[in-house]
Amino acid sequence: MISVDCSPLHLIGYVGNADQTVAILRRRSLDFGDLFARQLTGFKGIRCLTVDALKNDWLPLNTNRPSRSSFGEIDFPETYRALKEADLIRSEIPWTPLTLEERNRDLHRIEAMHEMAFKPFKPDSSFQTSIQAADQSS
Repeated sequence: MISVDCSPLHLIGYVGNADQTVAILRRRSLDFGDLFARQLTGFKGIRCLTVDALKNDWLPLNTNRPSRSSFGEIDFPETYRALKEADLIRSEIPWTPLTLEERNRDLHRIEAMHEMAFKPFKPDSSFQTSIQAADQSS
């Protein structure tokens, strides 16, 4: 089973079993993965793999640190390597990184969908928000 570090993992602690392996993908710079791994191991003896392939966090423009409103950008080749090494995926084709153009297009899509500008947590001059700061006041 492969999941990001979020609430549905609590359910696995109730219905999972010790024969399962769970990969927990870190989705932002908060330490939830280890907490879930401790819970799943303690409840059911489930083997857990925490995958930290986080490259950067993307924060709402009006915040300064990762939170429930932020989201992460992961390193796809590193995620593939970790999952493949743990025998959790079968594909023999490694995952390729997003180009900056692909990443920025996706970030702009997310901004438009949420009508909110985002900024990188770690400095990254390759991204310019598609939403003006003045638009954030509503």
